Amino acid sequence: MGKMKLGMIILFFLVGVSPGANGWSWTETTKRPWITESPSCWWNCGYDLGSCSCSSSCQYYGDCCHDYHDYCDTATTTDDTTPASPSCRWNCGYNLGSCSCTSSCQYYGNCCYDYHAYCYTTTTTGAPDTTSESPSCRWNCGYNLGSCSCSSSCQYYGNCCHDYHDYCYTTTTTTTTTGTLETTSESPSCRWNCGYNLGSCSCSSSCQYYGNCCHDYHDYCDTTTTTGAPDTTTESPSCRWNCGYNLGSCSCSSSCQYYGNCCHDYHDYCYTSPITAALDTTTGGAPCGGDLTNSRGEFFSPQYPNNYPNNANCTWRLLASERQTVNLTFMFVDLEACCDFIRVYDGPSAAYPLLGRVPQDQRYHFNSSRNYLTVVFSSDSSVTRQGFRALWEFAGGAPCGGDLTNSRGEFFSPQYPNNYPNNANCTWRLLASETQVVNLTFTFVDLEACCDFIRVYDGPSAAYPLLGRVPQDQRYHFNSSRNYLTVVFSSDSSVTRQGFRALWEFAGGAPCGGDLTNSRGEFFSPQYPNNYPNNANCTWRLLASETQVVNLTFTFVDLEACCDSIRVYDGPSAAYPLLGRVPQDQRYHFNSSRNYLTVVFSSDSSVTRPGFRALWEFAEMPYCRGNCGYSFSRCSCASSCQYYGNCCHDYYTYCSATTKRPPVTHPTCGGRLFDSGSISSPYYPNYYHDNAYCVWQLSAPAGQRIFLSFVDLELERCCNCDYIYVYDGSTTASSLLGKLCYNDTTLRDFRSSSSYMTVLFRSDGSGVARGFKASFSSSLPENTARVVCSSDSMTIVIQRSYLNSLGIGWQNLYVDDHRCRPSANSYEVSFNFPIDMCGTSKTTNNGRVVYNNHVRAAPTQSGEITRQLEQFLLSVRCHMEQDTTVGTVYKVKEMINNTISGTGRFNASMAFYPSSSFSYPILQFPYEVSLNQYLYVQVQLSRADNTLDLLLDSCVASPNHDFQARSYTLIQNGCAKDSTVYIYTNGRQYYAQFHFRAFKFLRTHSYVFLQCRVIVCADSDYNSRCRQGCRMRKKRSLDSSHHTETVTLGPITLKGAKAESAAEVEKEE
Repeated sequence: MGKMKLGMIILFFLVGVSPGANGWSWTETTKRPWITESPSCWWNCGYDLGSCSCSSSCQYYGDCCHDYHDYCDTATTTDDTTPASPSCRWNCGYNLGSCSCTSSCQYYGNCCYDYHAYCYTTTTTGAPDTTSESPSCRWNCGYNLGSCSCSSSCQYYGNCCHDYHDYCYTTTTTTTTTGTLETTSESPSCRWNCGYNLGSCSCSSSCQYYGNCCHDYHDYCDTTTTTGAPDTTTESPSCRWNCGYNLGSCSCSSSCQYYGNCCHDYHDYCYTSPITAALDTTTGGAPCGGDLTNSRGEFFSPQYPNNYPNNANCTWRLLASERQTVNLTFMFVDLEACCDFIRVYDGPSAAYPLLGRVPQDQRYHFNSSRNYLTVVFSSDSSVTRQGFRALWEFAGGAPCGGDLTNSRGEFFSPQYPNNYPNNANCTWRLLASETQVVNLTFTFVDLEACCDFIRVYDGPSAAYPLLGRVPQDQRYHFNSSRNYLTVVFSSDSSVTRQGFRALWEFAGGAPCGGDLTNSRGEFFSPQYPNNYPNNANCTWRLLASETQVVNLTFTFVDLEACCDSIRVYDGPSAAYPLLGRVPQDQRYHFNSSRNYLTVVFSSDSSVTRPGFRALWEFAEMPYCRGNCGYSFSRCSCASSCQYYGNCCHDYYTYCSATTKRPPVTHPTCGGRLFDSGSISSPYYPNYYHDNAYCVWQLSAPAGQRIFLSFVDLELERCCNCDYIYVYDGSTTASSLLGKLCYNDTTLRDFRSSSSYMTVLFRSDGSGVARGFKASFSSSLPENTARVVCSSDSMTIVIQRSYLNSLGIGWQNLYVDDHRCRPSANSYEVSFNFPIDMCGTSKTTNNGRVVYNNHVRAAPTQSGEITRQLEQFLLSVRCHMEQDTTVGTVYKVKEMINNTISGTGRFNASMAFYPSSSFSYPILQFPYEVSLNQYLYVQVQLSRADNTLDLLLDSCVASPNHDFQARSYTLIQNGCAKDSTVYIYTNGRQYYAQFHFRAFKFLRTHSYVFLQCRVIVCADSDYNSRCRQGCRMRKKRSLDSSHHTETVTLGPITLKGAKAESAAEVEKEE
């Protein structure tokens, strides 16, 4: 912090003196000081004049006006201000504010005048060389040194180091100047910049009007100008017809005498009484409001640095030129907290949008969106304080890229808020100190959706991992893992839009706890991604609005298993019920029952690890109004909620006349069920009770089968404690179809071989969970009718013998779209069509996508309609599994309707890409790569569907197609297992992307193949496996009767020269 403060002090001094260095002449006499271009102390002793001061404190701060000693300092006879500054005589090692007696002052150039006399024993006698005390460009060309810069952009931003032109700016020629100040070599040159605005000066033709032309504008850009110096009198605006107006680069209003920006002929036309216009010097201090038009400067609260008065009401308008914006920073603020305030408005008056309040909003830096800012200061009639000090600067519109090193601020697309240009390619680097991280938020985004984009990289260049794309990834907040972030903006050659506005802030690593109130975001263990410290004790409170609940997911967890833990509580403190412990409970997703969650992280005094990363989101809470007697996944409006403590927030308002606890009775479970319906655990979706024992006997009409599909499953994390058995018959003595418990990774489906199926659910007396829900229906045997589904198509097959037994001709069949007709051979009738056509509808049931259609019979061509044809209806349903597809056609309750069942898979493809932009796939076969080359892989559904998410659950490499015999794991359980794997996106889109390096198999085998297992979820299901992302625990493999959707890619082979020397490479290692 000490270094940062020193850097800010130096910036203030540079800003204070640069106007004088660039535009003011000290060679004129002072008989009429109001005519000079710099403020004069002639009538202003005791006042601070903005760019310089006539108060006694100026000798301490070093900002005295040029004639201060002539009119205001009667005790001073020379210009020697040394005695007025702090002394190092007794202060070696201390920072004294305006100067420093610490050794670092030689680097920052703010040593006190006698530092070398008392504190620097190795310094030779004589005054120190101040040039060497500030950062030098001698060996640092192209770098940003903090308090100043040696990169070429410094000429635009005006923060070049003192010797930049000596070592880094070779194209600047020597130009003689008048007086003692030589400004030519230090200011930007027009030699190659005609038509551009360079920040501190301009090379565009308008500079002659605004009076801000660069020193060599007439040498290179103004071909119509005669030789010799231009007549600046005629080039600057005139007050002849403009008394009382502000003309931009100068002013013809009376306040110009205070701010020192009067036009050259103000006194000739507008200033009739210099004596009466003199400022009242009895009170001292800064004035209350005014129009500020200089390119940079400072303004203050009234009477600053003394206390401001009561009932003050001051308005400052910062008025830049049309193509500029205003940067405003409050360097010092001391106001009465309750009642006095500063408001900053984004326009020329207080009628424009409010940017913020100081100090209430804890924000001290503001950027205008246009060329105006308005600042309003008000005080009440009671307590007063010292006030404020503010620094402003006009900038030439939003630039295209740059290095951003301030602790916080904003940046914009080029020409914002106007449309950005075509073919833009801008790079911003956000460079924090070593112990900090970068927080970036896009507060406004308007880009051409197809072709213009923003990419955010987790490092100092675009070669580092991609954090996300805006707006494609629908993500607008980013956190760096180190002290760098890189933002790249690109536009194509067609449509442009308004662009973006981004806010950044540097933070001291991931903080330890805090209140989180944004609707969504991420938080981390302290010092993440570095190891957390010992003896950490951090508490985060996630505070939603009254009608919301909190969803929390841990996307990464690496803790010391024995001793460090995360606890999640269902309320605003740790005194509320414990929802779970991470990682001990092997649970990584939590939902609150109200609008609060509390997360407590603690570590012991021994081993530490990288920690955790968590994602939260606020969602709307269910209501009991109109829902009495019903239960929801998060809370209940049934009377039993009073016993289980899960009543919705308005249950007692709408559903309960009494708050007495109901008697402890458990609902009956199990029973005999026929044809179709659903079954669920007791109290579902709330927790089932201890020692439950439920048996359901399901039966179908004769000759049909039972199809059972689980749509939700959450049991106690002990397979021998709570479980479900599914039997292929009418009793529990029948053959077992399968067992389900907590570690089943996907929802499963079962099909009986007869007309009966039995389901048993059992819980012990230890822990409970939310339970399960399953649906069942009757189904025709597969040798009668079946349906095959994929993410692309639906195929329905019916045996002709079955139709003949009903007296139905296949030519009369159609689906929900009568234009879709079947084809037939000697044995079968089949429909085959794209899954999103022919009247197919799509619904979501507990996160599972379901496609529906029907097979109907039309009248015969003769016009006769039989009773059977009128009642023939087959209802077709495809349940899209997370990693398989299951199809059913179920019975509708009419005379000749039956059910068809079938299975299928989502269709996915995998391809290599040449770079992380994933713009186009590599078509080379086989794909020849170099050893240790990065390989970029994208897996996606064959049909783009933004309502679906795809998760890479596992990816392995093998030297052949036998991935079981010998393989190398790249991704497992959605987590990167190889150190070279970086996952760009996974589980949030209909595609997934990652990269890895060519691996060891390429040294010893001619070819290598890649195989990935994918899971598909509904995007609207925030509890889905896809949303959980990386899960650290090992998962149980699926039963052999349920197929895993896998995609295979390859082969990959080494490039020729590498392949020939593969054996030699192996020996070397």
